[in-house]
Amino acid sequence: MSCILNLLDLLEGYAPISADLRSYLSNQLHVQAISKGEPLFSDLRHASRTWMLCSGLLKSTYTDDSGKQIVSRFWQEGDIVLSKNRAVFEPGERITTVETSIVLYMDAVATEYVLDHFSLGHLLARKIYFNDAKQREFRAKLMQIPPSEAYELFCQAYPAERMLLQDIAAFLNIRPYSLSRIRARRR
Repeated sequence: MSCILNLLDLLEGYAPISADLRSYLSNQLHVQAISKGEPLFSDLRHASRTWMLCSGLLKSTYTDDSGKQIVSRFWQEGDIVLSKNRAVFEPGERITTVETSIVLYMDAVATEYVLDHFSLGHLLARKIYFNDAKQREFRAKLMQIPPSEAYELFCQAYPAERMLLQDIAAFLNIRPYSLSRIRARRR
């Protein structure tokens, strides 16, 4: 229940939420625990859900043309995962847990209902999409600066101590050995 309250507080930070919308969301949100290493969804029918990460970490990975695994995104507590817009994902991209995680989700039908029946729905959607776009651009920004600076910014944005070195290296597009050296110099 506290996870639902956290989401409602997050949305309230975007705009005042009516009691009707608050009640509807409370009834439509579902809590799910996902073990470490498991996919956020394995059935494509669930790909259009909207998710909020209550605890844990998620990563999005795909394999490029040369067979190299790329980590294209991380999500942490309080982040909303928009998997409905499949256009932002690479073919074969998977969202998996970095550690055991608890998520809230709402089905696409409930999301559409919010957009169609609550005047605040579209404003909230714009704010959520804007935040999602900023997060997607974060990786592009990191790849344009020297690796040591990129790692420093990464550590400010994410709990790096809870992530595998090779995942961080794949996100920053550097070799794990190079990241080990950057970490050693940082201590």
